[in-house]
Amino acid sequence: MQNFLESLDRSLKSQAPANYQVINKQPRTLNFIFGPVTFQRRYYQARTKKREFYLDQQLKIKPRRRLSPHYLMMMAKIAQTTTMRNTADILNLVFDSGITADSVMHAVHELGNQVAKQTQAKEHQATPHHMPKNLTIEGDAFMIKGKKEAGQLALVHHYRVYERVANQIINRHDFLSVGHQGRLEARLSDYLDRHYKLAGQTIFLASDAGPGYEPAKLLSLVPQGAHGEYFLDRYHCLQKIEHTLGRHNELAMRAIKAVRHHDQAELTIILDTYESQNLTEKQADDLMRLRKYLQRNWRYILSPQMRGFKDIHLIGSVESSHRAFTYRMKKQGKS
Repeated sequence: MQNFLESLDRSLKSQAPANYQVINKQPRTLNFIFGPVTFQRRYYQARTKKREFYLDQQLKIKPRRRLSPHYLMMMAKIAQTTTMRNTADILNLVFDSGITADSVMHAVHELGNQVAKQTQAKEHQATPHHMPKNLTIEGDAFMIKGKKEAGQLALVHHYRVYERVANQIINRHDFLSVGHQGRLEARLSDYLDRHYKLAGQTIFLASDAGPGYEPAKLLSLVPQGAHGEYFLDRYHCLQKIEHTLGRHNELAMRAIKAVRHHDQAELTIILDTYESQNLTEKQADDLMRLRKYLQRNWRYILSPQMRGFKDIHLIGSVESSHRAFTYRMKKQGKS
C-alpha cells in the first residue's frame, strides 16, 4: 500500500494545477483495516500562498486524521449495533489499531453530520416527477438519552417514505428530527411534491397510533388529489394484547387469532371471558385501555389483502430500524 500511494502521488504531479510548486515531501501514517501504513507525499504551494497535499485532497483524506475512509465506514457500521466502547474493543481485537471509545464517538458524530447534509441535499434535488408503485409512509417516535443533563431523554420523530415493487422496498427515504415534528412533516411534504405525481394515487400509511401518530395525523400527510389508506401497525396491536392478557395465556393467543381474522365478535367474547376472572385493579385498568384502543382503531386493523390490495403484504419497517438508536434504551438490543 505504501508503494501504491507514493506511486499515485508521483502520477498526480502531472495533474496538479500549473501554479502549484512542490515544496517538499512529508510523511503521513494512516490506519487501514490491514494495519498502519506510512508513506511520503508531495507538499505543494500555489501562487496564492495556499499550501496543501494534493494526494490527500484527491483521496479526500482530512488533515490530522489517522483513519482511512473505509476504516471510518466500518467503524460507523459496527457502532450502529453496539456501544461505542464495544465498537472500539472489536476494532482493536481484529485490527490492533489502538482506537478509543471517544474516537469512535467522534467519528460517528462526524459521519452522521455528513450523512444528514447529503440526505437533505438529496431531498432538494430537481428530479423528474414519476408515479410511484405502492407509495408508503410510516411514522413513529422513540426516546434517546439527551446530551445536556444526565438521565434526560429526547424524543426523536421518524418518517419513512418508500415504494414497494414485487414486495421489495425501493426508493426509501428517511426523515428524522429531535423534536420539531411539524418541521419534519413539512420536509416530507416538500419531498413528495418534488419527486412524485400523486394525483389519483393511493398512498399507504402506517403507525402504532401513538401520540402524534394517530390515523388522522398520518392521513393529513396525503397530498390533495391522492387517496390515503391507513393501517395500524399490527406488531404493536398484538403486543398490547399479550401485555394485557399475558404472553402465555391461552386467551391472548385466541385474541390474537381473532384480530388477524378481524373477528370483532369473537374478540369481544374473549375479552369478556378474561374480565370475568378475578382481576386486580391494575389488570382491570389495562383491559379497559385495551378495549378502547381496539375499538378506536378497529377499522384500521383490517389487513391490505382484506381491503383488496393484493400486492401489499406486511407494512411496518420503520420500527426495526430504530435498533441502531435505541439498543441502549430498550432492553439493550435484546428481544
